[in-house]
Amino acid sequence: MHCISLIFISCFLNIALGESVDEDNVRPENFEERLSRLEELVDIQSQTITDLREDNTNLRETCLNSSLVMESHHISKRYSNEQVAFYAYLSQGKCFSEHETFIFNTELLDSANSYSTHVGVFITPVTGVYAFSFNVVSAWLEHTQAELMVNGHVKARVFADSDTVKDVHTASNTVVLALQINDHVYVRRGSNAFCTVVSLETAQWTYFAGWRVF
Repeated sequence: MHCISLIFISCFLNIALGESVDEDNVRPENFEERLSRLEELVDIQSQTITDLREDNTNLRETCLNSSLVMESHHISKRYSNEQVAFYAYLSQGKCFSEHETFIFNTELLDSANSYSTHVGVFITPVTGVYAFSFNVVSAWLEHTQAELMVNGHVKARVFADSDTVKDVHTASNTVVLALQINDHVYVRRGSNAFCTVVSLETAQWTYFAGWRVF
């Protein structure tokens, strides 16, 4: 860009000075007139240099903005194509305190490495619409309740009741939620429940699953 600018200015000077020489051959001018003419040429050249510098600055900004737009598009495309799904269950039953988080410690699927089997929380890796399914098994002659939480707020509940029958009952629910990146989703024990939650490897699992719809 600088080389083009210098060539342009050099050509401009040659043309201008050439015109000045031709005019001197045809119509001689006095010293003051010639000095005034040179001053006008210097002013024109200064303005030309200023304009070229502004054009250069604008061109650099345009290239930078184009680069940022392309990078942003690439990131958005990568996120939009990311597949997110997980599925985990309790390896054994446990007595949970009120509002204690269920830590589903046996993981069968976690495509984005977004569910923690240590704290029992799924963290959304990208903004989108997600579906979640969870199931709870109540103990013999007891009832239990589980709640699906997003950032500390209840989004869904299930209630399994084995109080009046000599059996164990299960309850499950599936919900669809619009979530933002880094939202925290988990399952906890509800208030209306006995403490025991059943999960047997050879029978019925208490589980938690989720996947990104779009």
